[in-house]
Amino acid sequence: MELSLGPFLTCLTTSMILTVYFYYVLYRKKTFFAQGKRFVFIGIILILLRMAVPLNFPFTYTLRSEHILPTLIGFLYDTTPFHGWSILDILYRIVFIGAVIQLIRLLISKIRLNIKGFEVKDTAEYHHLYELASHYTTDNIRIAVLPDTISPAITGLCTPTLLLPDISFTDTELEYVFKHELMHYKKHDLWITLLVDVVCCIHWWNPLIYLLKKEYTLFMEVSNDQAILQNSSRKEHIQYANLIVSTAKTVHYRQCAHHALSMNFVGKSPSNLRTRIKFITTDFTDEKRKNISRIFQSAFITILLIFS
Repeated sequence: MELSLGPFLTCLTTSMILTVYFYYVLYRKKTFFAQGKRFVFIGIILILLRMAVPLNFPFTYTLRSEHILPTLIGFLYDTTPFHGWSILDILYRIVFIGAVIQLIRLLISKIRLNIKGFEVKDTAEYHHLYELASHYTTDNIRIAVLPDTISPAITGLCTPTLLLPDISFTDTELEYVFKHELMHYKKHDLWITLLVDVVCCIHWWNPLIYLLKKEYTLFMEVSNDQAILQNSSRKEHIQYANLIVSTAKTVHYRQCAHHALSMNFVGKSPSNLRTRIKFITTDFTDEKRKNISRIFQSAFITILLIFS
């Protein structure tokens, strides 16, 4: 493997195309198919893995530019008085140092998340919470009740912890919260979120990467919402939407932002919240349209994966 300008340009182009794709699916087309969704997620994860390694692989096929790129970026290869390095060599070092700093900050943000003092045991007072969790997963789940009005969330890659705020929920609402957060755990969304964060750290210089993270987070949330509400009645859709809105009104987003490497029930973006509510309350029943969308999106992700 070798370091060259190609992978950085490919990342820039791929992040732009993938961001446009998410925007088209979530805001314009508004068709989020159920079947084939797993294939699209796997394809996107592979693209993110490729973006996390900004090197040329031995099997990489490079499309060489003989005229356009040399004219645009030829100055980057000019040597400088500083140790005889080229401008590109200096930029590589700046990108590398910036990535290391961002990765350290990500690690520190994870270490700062200390919830041991708020973890509740499976006692008589909290037995109903652990019993509810057992309905959705057989794995050992820790539960922490925080005295803050944060969003319900789940954190922990190996030993998951469900974070519950100091908010009163009805039994039905609590079931929705548990089902939503534990589904993130079962679908390995926390690992995917970590991967996205690592990609953002490595490509910190690319402003599109942060927009890509925002749209992909929405992509995962919409997928989760639809999985939860599959075969549900219209009334249940409305109840679920009302729960998200009422929780979002109560949540303090500044406190919510302190919890790193977690999936939040309501998130931190008002625009993402509006889009989720629109998907929850809108009935997409055109099966022909869904089939066309599934074929188009699967083909698009495959082509983008090969390109990346």
